[in-house]
Amino acid sequence: MGILTRATKNLYRRKTRTIIVIIALTLALTLLTVLPPSINERANLTQQAIESFVEWNDIVARDVTLSATEIQCEYGDNFDQIIGTDGYLANILMNQSLYHAIVSIPDVNTVIPILDDYPDANRSYRIYGVPLSDSSYLKNPTILPVNITAGRNLQVGDSGVIIIDEIIAKNFSWSECWNAGNTLEEAVAQLYAKDYVVHIGDSFEVLDRKFTVVGIEGYSFELSPHGVTMSLADAWAVTGKSGSATKYLLFVDDVDSVGSVVARIQNLDPHLLLSAGYLQLNSASEVLSQLDDLTSSAQSELIRIHGIGTFEVVLAAVVVVVVILFMMLFSVRERTKEIGTLKAMGASDSTVLSQFMFEGMLLCLIAVGISIIVSIFAMPPVSNILLPMPVVNYPVLSFYPNGTRYISTDMSMSGIAPPAAVTFELVLFVVGLALLLGALGSLYPALKAARTKPAEAMKYE
Repeated sequence: MGILTRATKNLYRRKTRTIIVIIALTLALTLLTVLPPSINERANLTQQAIESFVEWNDIVARDVTLSATEIQCEYGDNFDQIIGTDGYLANILMNQSLYHAIVSIPDVNTVIPILDDYPDANRSYRIYGVPLSDSSYLKNPTILPVNITAGRNLQVGDSGVIIIDEIIAKNFSWSECWNAGNTLEEAVAQLYAKDYVVHIGDSFEVLDRKFTVVGIEGYSFELSPHGVTMSLADAWAVTGKSGSATKYLLFVDDVDSVGSVVARIQNLDPHLLLSAGYLQLNSASEVLSQLDDLTSSAQSELIRIHGIGTFEVVLAAVVVVVVILFMMLFSVRERTKEIGTLKAMGASDSTVLSQFMFEGMLLCLIAVGISIIVSIFAMPPVSNILLPMPVVNYPVLSFYPNGTRYISTDMSMSGIAPPAAVTFELVLFVVGLALLLGALGSLYPALKAARTKPAEAMKYE
């Protein structure tokens, strides 16, 4: 009679005990199936949030270190957004008369117009125009894209050339991706995985005019890509909005004049949103403190996820080993005479050892099969009960009416369960782990059975 047949008969003869043990093993092995992928997903999402906080910290630190004599002027969140008849967000433009009025204000020495033309029915991307006629215009590092992943950035005197972002370069459609049911994380992963359709040196048509691609801007969730970046003169030509701008960057003669210049511009149009360097300095410490707190909290949560998850995984593994250990010890004691009979009939120590180890591993194999089926349906609720939820905050840097910045967490997605799933790789891992734990739990009882002397076993009552 083979080992498998004897093991099956032995387990079936004690079917009540076997069922109880399988239930206990199934619960423990379900945890071993559910926890590892759930821990990884929660940790990955929380790590992404930490990286987001760090990136925002860098953005704020960079902005507040700009010249204290700089003023940004635009129609911001405090101005009613305009939806055109075609359903697209219309551009809120500042015209030449406003430009000349600002230039004429005493103590203003430079006014840099920027055109940020929103997508419309004719194109799915922004057109971002910056003046390239004078190198002094480029002294502010935020005027041009900062994340060039291929090629070069725009330079003084450039005309007929553009920088495009990766979404355009890879012909990527967010709407198609989300319509397919993908999460933002999956959509970004698809974007990174795609190959470039447009390359450096290629010709790219913008509103019936061809441009040469000299650079590609990398995608970043925090740093919104510019779409197509070109010289302001080219942007005016292709959009037909010559002389208009969506933002002015102003530089005044002296920091003491910033307040009076801000007041004068505000009098020109109360809808204008003004952000001055000295105002940013006043609010920077609070914003940076908020970001530090968010980062520290997310890091603590990441440690909690790993700590609690590791403890629960180890506990579940110990439970499997202990259940098998006591089950097989009891079985060895109960079957002492049977062991003696087998050895008296010529069974070797290795045969007896293999028999009992195989029974323990068979129990684990049955239980792990059931646990995998249970995990397919129970993974989200079980992981939500046993593990902390991930931190999935994507803070937004917003403006108060006076131009100072603050952190808004209105886009917080904390509490959303990550999409962990039972995969083929996970099944192989859990089956292998279950067999290993079954072997470990059975080892001592099997050794004890193998060392049993036939003469002593026959005397056992």
